[in-house]
Amino acid sequence: MAALSVGAFGACVGSFLNVCIHRLPKGESIVTPGSHCACGQPIPFWYNIPLFGWLFLRGRAKCCGASISVRYPLVELITALLFVAAWTFLPPAKAAVACVYLPLLVLLAGCDLDDMTVPDDDKVVALSGG
Repeated sequence: MAALSVGAFGACVGSFLNVCIHRLPKGESIVTPGSHCACGQPIPFWYNIPLFGWLFLRGRAKCCGASISVRYPLVELITALLFVAAWTFLPPAKAAVACVYLPLLVLLAGCDLDDMTVPDDDKVVALSGG
């Protein structure tokens, strides 16, 4: 049961990482505006449930039918699996540290794969402890 909770938390972190992967390279705020479709329509919270939202919508935006990248559920799933692996195979203190640094690696990899850039934003550097 603990692994399921850790995995769910990891998927939520992955959902936030998707926002960062999409917005940081463009210099956009990761806080405002809220989640929105490419057509500008706000996305209700129930379509933002990690993994399930994309599956429920079948990879298409409800408002305009635009395709939603498979990257979104993949980042959520990968982050969830990394959190579960850290929780399962590492001592608690090291698992906690891993659950801070692994998402940063997912963020950097996601930005690199999406835009072929790695953000040198001060916020990312500060988060990494450097």
